[in-house]
Amino acid sequence: MTEILTVAGLDDERLDWVRRLYGQADPKYRERPYLEHLFRRNPVGPSLHAFAVDGDRPVGHCCVVRTPALLGASALAAGKLEALWIEESHRGRSAGGETVVRRLLDTLYDFSDANDVELVHALATPRIGKVIAFEPLHPVGERSLVGAVAGTSVPTRALALVQRAAREAAAVPLRGVSLRAAAGSDEDLVAVDRVDEGRWAIVARGAWDWYRESPHVRVLVVGTSRALVQLPASPHEPLRLAGWRSRAPGTRSALRLLAAAGRVARAHGAATLRFQPWAPHDDALARACRLAGMIPRDDLTTVWVHTRDPALADARAAVSTPFLYLGF
Repeated sequence: MTEILTVAGLDDERLDWVRRLYGQADPKYRERPYLEHLFRRNPVGPSLHAFAVDGDRPVGHCCVVRTPALLGASALAAGKLEALWIEESHRGRSAGGETVVRRLLDTLYDFSDANDVELVHALATPRIGKVIAFEPLHPVGERSLVGAVAGTSVPTRALALVQRAAREAAAVPLRGVSLRAAAGSDEDLVAVDRVDEGRWAIVARGAWDWYRESPHVRVLVVGTSRALVQLPASPHEPLRLAGWRSRAPGTRSALRLLAAAGRVARAHGAATLRFQPWAPHDDALARACRLAGMIPRDDLTTVWVHTRDPALADARAAVSTPFLYLGF
């Protein structure tokens, strides 16, 4: 008999359950420092977990990781749906006609509601969106821009980013390139100045120190430019570019940043480089991405939400921010 267990926060044993289950899908979840960061240091509050347990064996998991958010000028209790996994032996319908994944998710949503989480957000493919049974909001924000990293296997229509960016920036050699831990002062890279009344946004406010201490978050410095990047945990993941600041924020400076980001992506085994534009800071970087041959993709323009407030389940209410897309 498979039972569903809910917990707020994780002890060592259940932290290991998550590692063994979702580590099969995402290599980050095999790393103890990443799990400690994500589940034990979140200043917003304890994550909410549902486990499917068969006897004494965990066979499924999903959780809501609390995220700082604003609704207008007020705090909004929000969380991100993470780490959904069902062991192959427990997929499909049971004799009673109900699936383990449906019981797991419905129990987690009830647990989240009972813990006063007002909005749960997720990025998912349409197939996964159907499983999680969230409300799809489309479109939210601009399409991402994705470019191939030289020497990797990618669709042939994607131009090699590093080669093109290097040509565009050839007049100015790359100097002063470094990859460092994010500092407290780097919050300006992703700061959201204000959120209009009636709209919601996932932000770093009050939790920047937690975000920046992720083992996969770094700042790429190229001369007088800085960019927040998320390093890939496996070859199928991109190097993600978030907010960017430069003392000379023009196209040439942005192309130099892309050339350096391509080198970092290649060094970390990423197949692609990805940038999700967001207002108001990244126009020059978006232009540079297009000049470098990066391809527009709309797979992140649908945001899936679970909420009891119909006003929040409206694409016009959602604000595109780096932390809506970056994860942890």
